[in-house]
Amino acid sequence: MAMALCPEKQWKAQEEIDALLGGDHLPTVADRDKLPYVSAIIKETMRWHPTLPLSLARQTDKDDVYEGYFIPRGTMVMPNVWFIAYDADARYDPEEFIPERFLDEDVPTPDPASWVFGFGRRVCPGRFLAENSVFVIVANILAAFDISLPTEGNLSPKFTLDLVSYPEPYECQITPRSDAMARLVESRAIQCNI
Repeated sequence: MAMALCPEKQWKAQEEIDALLGGDHLPTVADRDKLPYVSAIIKETMRWHPTLPLSLARQTDKDDVYEGYFIPRGTMVMPNVWFIAYDADARYDPEEFIPERFLDEDVPTPDPASWVFGFGRRVCPGRFLAENSVFVIVANILAAFDISLPTEGNLSPKFTLDLVSYPEPYECQITPRSDAMARLVESRAIQCNI
């Protein structure tokens, strides 16, 4: 959805991928450190609309004081991921899809992976597998396809407002960037028995 809404972000990521790979093979997890803009798009996607607006509840195991507030032992604490993601004090508008916020060295932005996968001892044990898998999927989609607005009409981002948040159904166009890329994707699908 974000790539259809913000084609200039998509083109910038595709330029980065093309400059690294030359268009003759698809990205792998080994390319992750060499594709910072693609990584920034993934981080911004996690921040822009977190899947779990509220993280799992935790119970404090001891008394604590946080920013002047006393929190007694046994208190149920519910981390508000949406509030963290939409920090109004941030330099960039939290409502806007701006991957560059993660590349701005003057205003460091916390990596959303530090809160979308949970907190503390009970952080998702599959976090790093998930991050690498998402990178490969997103980088391959951007390398091989153009995502654009539907031919007729427009696209307005609408998300569910439930315990789990996800995009409501929407239409977009997905087309191969070239015949060579289409063949490369077909070849990869055959290798994977898809």
